[in-house]
Amino acid sequence: VLVFVGSYATTIKLKNIVLDFTTTTPIKIEQAEVNPKDLESLQKKFTDIELLSKGSSNQTKYEFSAAEVAAVVAMAPNPELKDNLSLTLNGSNFIGRGNLPLDLLGFNSYGLGGRYLTVEFEFSPQIQEGVLDIIDIKTLKFNGNDAPDAVKNQFKEKNVLKKTKMKVEHQQKLQAIKSLKIENSKLVVEFDKEKFIEAFKDAPPPPLPGAASESEQSQP
Repeated sequence: VLVFVGSYATTIKLKNIVLDFTTTTPIKIEQAEVNPKDLESLQKKFTDIELLSKGSSNQTKYEFSAAEVAAVVAMAPNPELKDNLSLTLNGSNFIGRGNLPLDLLGFNSYGLGGRYLTVEFEFSPQIQEGVLDIIDIKTLKFNGNDAPDAVKNQFKEKNVLKKTKMKVEHQQKLQAIKSLKIENSKLVVEFDKEKFIEAFKDAPPPPLPGAASESEQSQP
């Protein structure tokens, strides 16, 4: 979501518009506490996904609860992510808040360094055969203000990433997702086994943050 918002922000030309939708004070991000039961469940799923990438598992479909999704973000080793994004599930939607420093978007030269694009969002995504659609946007706010309809309409469309230049390896990983949807506050993901193995042939999927990968666990 922050990447999509950032792509839009970089197209803004007028400084006064940027000032309207940014702030010098980032919103406070409070991460959920990670329940040991959720951690154990996540560890098993991440291990199974790594085995799938090696062709050692036939399980291709996984479900993640709202608490598990929130835990993955809360455990992120990168403080820039953990301190600037909260994410969970609500019904059929992703719901969250985030801060995107304009410094990362190269706005320093416009005299806008030290400002943040703060975002609050609730939207319903869907992936079918590697194509991402935004089905509905319930909430999208920048700096506490509702985003203009023109901005919402840029995201709420079929194949929302069609205009985005992606590296080949990222395209392969997206194509490996046979389907993704949110149902009853659960993230349901199904992978195409052959495409998944091909996408991760050079490197396994990242392990659960803070936990050893399956290959590391097997070492004496």
